Amino acid sequence: MLVSRCSRLVERRRQSLEENYVIPDDIKGIALQIISHRINMKPEAKIRGITGMHIVRKILSEVPVPVIQPM
Repeated sequence: MLVSRCSRLVERRRQSLEENYVIPDDIKGIALQIISHRINMKPEAKIRGITGMHIVRKILSEVPVPVIQPM
């Protein structure tokens, strides 16, 4: 369900910009909106002010974007 919602949002964005492609930043932006609120934080993390948004941002900043080499 999460993947299908993500793909619908990306498709709408792509159509609104009249683009024929999706870039990694499109996915990252949607991931922040969709995934961050689904992360349950321990009380200790909440006290320190760590949110689901912080966790998702950190993951997205550390995971490299795959690059496809032209044939």
